[in-house]
Amino acid sequence: INVLCVLVFVSVSIYSLSQLELVPQPTQIGPNVEAIKGYLYFENETGPVLGIEMLYASFHYQLVILEMMSEMRNPADFPKANYWATPFIIFVAVAMAATRYYYYGESEELYISADRVIQSTFQIDKKGRTPLAIVGVVCFSIHIMGSAVIRSVILTRFFQLLIHPSVVNIKTWRSRFEWLAVSLLVLALAWVLSFFQSLGLVSTITGILAIILTSILPCVLYVVL
Repeated sequence: INVLCVLVFVSVSIYSLSQLELVPQPTQIGPNVEAIKGYLYFENETGPVLGIEMLYASFHYQLVILEMMSEMRNPADFPKANYWATPFIIFVAVAMAATRYYYYGESEELYISADRVIQSTFQIDKKGRTPLAIVGVVCFSIHIMGSAVIRSVILTRFFQLLIHPSVVNIKTWRSRFEWLAVSLLVLALAWVLSFFQSLGLVSTITGILAIILTSILPCVLYVVL
């Protein structure tokens, strides 16, 4: 369902952009000198390290691999799923990014927020969103909720393993109550973090954590072992 929703959303987005009265903007190959010189700050939500932290934020995938394997009926089949997922992710990311870059150019993309990406892709006229745009937004919402559920389950299980590992895999009223309590704690934490509206700040924090967990820590542990 998640994969299907992403494909529908990307397809609808590309079609919607092609139907807007937009003049394709000049594009170029190479680094954006303007961004390098003047956008090393939080104000424009581009992040202080030129998006490196946002790129590393995607490496959180490495942290959920073991959890995904543990949920599979046959964990040995995981490489097959990974091989199929990789070209799908590349297609979605490149197709969407290239289309927006073609129509809006790099200058617009520097200033735009995540919310404005959706608004500018499905522009609203006097009658509101078109039925096709509504389908795209609904599919995107389902995808986000699905991804959030997966992450929250992993995070909740991590906290329960940390607090009381002996009952994690035992179905008792106590373990269910602990799961409920930890789930509410995770939701409360997410609610508190939602007050931080700066995409640059959030991506920087998560990116730095990803760099530590996926690059620095494995190297240190390898040397220690």
